[in-house]
Amino acid sequence: LLGIVFIFIFQSLSNGYLLQILRHVGGNDSDLGTTLFLTAMSELPVMMAFSLIASKVRIETLLKFSALMFMIRSILMLFAGSVLMVNLVQLLQALSFALLIPAAVYYVNHRMEEDDQVKGQAFVMSACTVGSVLAFLSGGWLIEQFSVPIMLLVGAIAGAAGFLCFMYSVRKKS
Repeated sequence: LLGIVFIFIFQSLSNGYLLQILRHVGGNDSDLGTTLFLTAMSELPVMMAFSLIASKVRIETLLKFSALMFMIRSILMLFAGSVLMVNLVQLLQALSFALLIPAAVYYVNHRMEEDDQVKGQAFVMSACTVGSVLAFLSGGWLIEQFSVPIMLLVGAIAGAAGFLCFMYSVRKKS
């Protein structure tokens, strides 16, 4: 759950302050629409094919891979210097966010007793919410007090921390 909190700090910083990120690299309001469209379209095929993917790859592996992709996205976003680079980084949402959300559902359903699965899903969604709230409380302040790169640095640190938490805690059921 702590890994999800950290990952959603990055996820919410990068998506919630995407306009500020784009402006920082020379983009404008219309670039935001294009970037959001590309991001959303990249997610759909993975989410639609998730059952097939999950039948071929273990859920624990998918969770760890998605956490790795969040970390990579967070670092690449930190160093993105153009609208094109931001768009390319956002395409990686297909391998991070689009895998994490359904994989977390599968993981909880496979790891928890049937009577506790709803509680497990609630904990996952609560962790997503906590990460998002922390991001939105800090993101604007970081941009105003420091800069977009500092906000992205905090996001990259959170992405790396989330990855480390996933690597340590996600295990196959014994």
